[in-house]
Amino acid sequence: MEQEKILRNLAYAVVFSTISLLCGCVGVAPTRLAPESKVQSIVLEEPYQYIANFPGSQRMQVTLTSGRYVAVARDESGFYYVGPPLCYRSVYVDPGWMGRQGGAGKHVAIADCGIHVPSDESVFPYAFSIVGTYLTTAQMNAVDATGVAGQKDTPAEIPLEAFPSVPTGISSLGAGVGMGVGLGIASALAAAEEGRFVPLRNQEVSPRLRKIVQRGLQTD
Repeated sequence: MEQEKILRNLAYAVVFSTISLLCGCVGVAPTRLAPESKVQSIVLEEPYQYIANFPGSQRMQVTLTSGRYVAVARDESGFYYVGPPLCYRSVYVDPGWMGRQGGAGKHVAIADCGIHVPSDESVFPYAFSIVGTYLTTAQMNAVDATGVAGQKDTPAEIPLEAFPSVPTGISSLGAGVGMGVGLGIASALAAAEEGRFVPLRNQEVSPRLRKIVQRGLQTD
């Protein structure tokens, strides 16, 4: 009886944590933005890269691939530029104690992405990924093996980094029950949130991206 209570509470905790992550509490829906009529773009001549640190001593190299990032929308905060397909790449530098063994050099996430450029020049630009465009684990494994990204599944798999960690001291059975319930609801929420622009977590905060944006800004 006590074990069932623990499992039930864990399931509820995962569900509510997942809802709080995916219900629209972060990022912005393009449908709430004004379309950008002025044709302008940012050209990244080289990939933009930085190291992101995560709990469990995990370190990841984040890359925005080179190419043209086109202004598609705007709001009072600034402009949203969307890049080439699958322009966001995150690769383990050090999986840490929470990551998978032998994970160094493996992709953690691949998705469509973009850059938000604030109207206020004193505020730094930031990178965002697009919900519903993440490659599945199998597709990322294929990229690791061949270096070539194939077509995205629809709907795309929710990246594991979006889910809360399972508390220590809970059995694998309990974790499975909790994540099973959480993933079911999360999948439905993800479908509703598809296309949302979500800032990348733990990204570099520095003038570097702003300088790259200013250097690559073009108006056609």
